[in-house]
Amino acid sequence: AALDAGMAAVKPVASPEECVGEVTAGERGGRKLPNCRHNSSPTELMRYNYTGKTLVFTSTNGVECLLGAAGPRSTVLVGSTLNRRAVAGAAARLARKRGAPITLLMAGRNSQYAIEDALAAGEIARAVPEARLHGELPAAAALEADFFASASARNLSALGYADDVRFCAQLDRSDIVPVLRDGQLVPLRREHE
Repeated sequence: AALDAGMAAVKPVASPEECVGEVTAGERGGRKLPNCRHNSSPTELMRYNYTGKTLVFTSTNGVECLLGAAGPRSTVLVGSTLNRRAVAGAAARLARKRGAPITLLMAGRNSQYAIEDALAAGEIARAVPEARLHGELPAAAALEADFFASASARNLSALGYADDVRFCAQLDRSDIVPVLRDGQLVPLRREHE
């Protein structure tokens, strides 16, 4: 959402203490960190004009998963239901070009399986041309309702962030594919694939 709103980059950091910069967002357990300007609410962040700025971001699970996936031989793309077709297409092109498989890594919730992550991964996997899945991913009967039935959504709704759950349950809202480069998420450009 930050890149879609025109921000130049998102710098994921592991700890609240590292979350320092002109524009900061962070949460633990869905609650905004006191040293951050914003929490992890995409709908809140999109209300501001931060065009060209870098967001420094920390979260309970997602950042840890993202940073853990980074490596010298890995290309880390960030996908969700919001950019399902765009990230599926980019991943397929990169996999073909490099002769490498695609791995879908789900962040989960409190180091546990999260149904909304599995549903999003399933949506992305089914959008990959010629995909052959190893294992099973659930399919949503009604994506928004299935998201709202999750423990994460119940927690976020109780904290007043039901609009964010609704926002995140949309399909193909964005064509931006964030890629992790030099410790920051930036939009993937076709010429870099």
